[in-house]
Amino acid sequence: MPYNVDKKLGGDNEENMNFMEKCVDSIHGNNKRTGKPYTKGEKIAICKTSLKNKKSSIDLEENLVDNKAVELVESTIEQAIRKMINQNLCSTQESAMSTIEGILNRSNNDIEVFKYIIDNNLHYISTN
Repeated sequence: MPYNVDKKLGGDNEENMNFMEKCVDSIHGNNKRTGKPYTKGEKIAICKTSLKNKKSSIDLEENLVDNKAVELVESTIEQAIRKMINQNLCSTQESAMSTIEGILNRSNNDIEVFKYIIDNNLHYISTN
């Protein structure tokens, strides 16, 4: 499955694809924020962030999932949910999360692109 890894990180080359597959497959359990299993989009966003961290610092091969990446993705999504509800774009956490899944998908599960969309283009999103 192509993950649309940033070309600056080598794109979807064999090494990155292997890392992403292992990383996505290694994420189990529930999202601390929702208490539900991680969605595929959340897993990919966590792994893309882990890959960026891996390429910029230490080798994470032993620990495929970087805890800082998990925290960043979860906190960014939590902030987006609050923002959507506070701006009356969604009436419930569930409708906000559904919209967020779509935005994550459109941003190729890149948390930085997702954050840019939420910070700069949220007024274009209408979900109620």
